[in-house]
Amino acid sequence: MKKFLQRNLIRFIVKDIFNTIDKDDILRIKGEKWTWKGKELDDNTIGNLKIQSKNFSESLLWKVLKSELQWQGIKTLMEKGKDDSDLRAAQLLGYLTRVVDEKLLTMSDEIL
Repeated sequence: MKKFLQRNLIRFIVKDIFNTIDKDDILRIKGEKWTWKGKELDDNTIGNLKIQSKNFSESLLWKVLKSELQWQGIKTLMEKGKDDSDLRAAQLLGYLTRVVDEKLLTMSDEIL
């Protein structure tokens, strides 16, 4: 019963209360056309984003933050790992790390 309530409460909160983002808020890359917040980005902005994403993905700052996220996931499992929610928290941290890594790669890969 507890898991059922948690799942449905989470869906309700995300869908009906905190649904402040829509698909246009996401950076979309289709070939040479990049759109963000429903507006097409100009070549200068795209160039800046490509350079920034490449620099950030290679930066010590991102490596430190990524390591911290991964460590927190492992720590959650090792120290608290008592139930499914701890496992889900660790999985979410891993997923978040992969999403950021993949987006940075997609953005900076367009440089070549």
